[in-house]
Amino acid sequence: MINNEDKFEYQEFFLMNNNSIIKIILCRTNQEIIIKSNNYEVKLNLHNIENLIQTKFENIEKVYNFFLNLFQLNSIMIKEIKLINQ
Repeated sequence: MINNEDKFEYQEFFLMNNNSIIKIILCRTNQEIIIKSNNYEVKLNLHNIENLIQTKFENIEKVYNFFLNLFQLNSIMIKEIKLINQ
């Protein structure tokens, strides 16, 4: 749940995967980046992201701008979708 005191920004993007269009929402709060798609969502804080992509960022806004830039340059693609049995 997003706290009302958190700053909230988001952008929507559409990616193709096997003749399907997948809507991706990239969100930023004061504390984390949220990437949402259909029934899935991942929330990452600054530390998680730095560990994941092996890059240091000054703040969460810089991370958001980094991801925005990747989407806007069409540098993001869905390589594979795996269904995991629950």
